[in-house]
Amino acid sequence: MARPRPARRARVPAVLGAVVLALTAACTSGGPPGTTTLVLADSFPTTHPVSREGARFFTERVGELTGGRVRFEYFPSEQLGAAEDFVSLARSGVVDVAMVSPGYVASQLPLSGVADLPAMSDTSCRASLAAESLLAEGGVLHEADFAPDGLRPLLVGVIPGYEVMTGGSRVVTDPSDVAGLQLRSSGGAIDRTVAQLGAAPVAMPVTEMYEAISRASTAPCWAR
Repeated sequence: MARPRPARRARVPAVLGAVVLALTAACTSGGPPGTTTLVLADSFPTTHPVSREGARFFTERVGELTGGRVRFEYFPSEQLGAAEDFVSLARSGVVDVAMVSPGYVASQLPLSGVADLPAMSDTSCRASLAAESLLAEGGVLHEADFAPDGLRPLLVGVIPGYEVMTGGSRVVTDPSDVAGLQLRSSGGAIDRTVAQLGAAPVAMPVTEMYEAISRASTAPCWAR
């Protein structure tokens, strides 16, 4: 099976990569006296940068700052449900904390996909600071998308622009090269961007991207 070959990065802006959500009233799930154990759901495998520098960093840092009084049961790779169900799982209390990409849940967090719009920022750090202010208590995204359901953003991460990854002999070096192809999309505003490029957006879990590119069933794909 051929290894997917990355092409030069097309000019696609940063998107809101992951937002950690938690119910405002945290639930305990056992543990030693004096400790609180929270269930955290993630769609990414533990080796993915979003997991390593996002959820895993978050849990370790919380443990340090609380002296071990707050602990986590971490479930990566959609072990507790599909990524598009994470908001519902957090809202219902099935999980206490969930790593959520707004593109997957555009119908539930409609305004939070604003960071998926093209040309919103040229660096992920600048975009993260902007998104953080909008998601803070009193911010427009917090009040519109999160507060009504009793959800609270805890961690905001915005990733750099997507790269286009192709399999086989197909090489993409310019946005116009994807016209007529199937392009993996996380949904929401990204679907519209893909359509504007002349490609067909295809919904697909991030865990299936490598195999899909290798089989050339979906080429190219956005890659985080």
